[in-house]
Amino acid sequence: MAIFKIQAQRNGSSIKLLEQLNYINKPTSVPVGHTYTAYTSTCHPYEEMMLAKECHYSPTNNTLSDRFYFEFILSIPESESDQLQNFSLCVQEVLEFLSNYNYGHYQTICSIHTNTASHLHAHFILNNIDFLNGTRLVITKRHFFNMRETISNILERYGFSSIID
Repeated sequence: MAIFKIQAQRNGSSIKLLEQLNYINKPTSVPVGHTYTAYTSTCHPYEEMMLAKECHYSPTNNTLSDRFYFEFILSIPESESDQLQNFSLCVQEVLEFLSNYNYGHYQTICSIHTNTASHLHAHFILNNIDFLNGTRLVITKRHFFNMRETISNILERYGFSSIID
């Protein structure tokens, strides 16, 4: 069974965001050509995410505090980890879904990691601020279960196991 988990960053900081972006793009972990983005570049995602936060900052919508970003991890079983090309296509569809969640425009970057012998997995970093209108993304348990169900359907369409409950 596949695993999809969220790691919401409470009281995050710009330094933590930068560290996570550096981690998911670590050259020894990511096969060449397996980093994908939505509404941001692969070269400067940190600067672009911070710019979106700064552009939409106001005292009532403090985009620079509280949940700073969301990190998601999608992992497939070891028995299915020989399908890098198919997993790559699947991850790109998941990226599209997450970055446009609830009709939003959330800057997202993801990388497929092959740094573990046991299984392929992908890390997604999603800015919590819609870069077009400044709306803050809030993910409740209901939202997360909806995300998990949709991503499980995407996995199944590409021939992978569904997400475990």
